[in-house]
Amino acid sequence: FEEQIAYLEEQGASFISLEQLHRHLVAGEPLPPNPVCLTFDDNYQGFFDNAYPLLKEKNIPAAMFVHTNFVGNKDGAHPKMDWDTLRQLD
Repeated sequence: FEEQIAYLEEQGASFISLEQLHRHLVAGEPLPPNPVCLTFDDNYQGFFDNAYPLLKEKNIPAAMFVHTNFVGNKDGAHPKMDWDTLRQLD
C-alpha cells in the first residue's frame, strides 16, 4: 500500500475526500488536478492496522464503507473492526 501511495504521489495525484467528490458532482465545485478519492470496503481490521497509519501520517482522506452486520466479527481470515476502532477512525 505504501508503494501504491508513493506511486500516486509521484504521478501528481491530489487526494480528495468523498465529500469533495460529492460537491463536485452535485454542484460543480472545482477539483484539484489529478484528483484521487480513496475508498475501502467491509471494515477489515487490516485497514486500521496497515493503511490508516500511513493515511493519517500523510493526511490523506479516505472513506470506509462499513458492513454493520459484521462489526467486531473476528471469525475467518479477515477480522472486522469493532465499534471502538471505528470511532477512532472518525
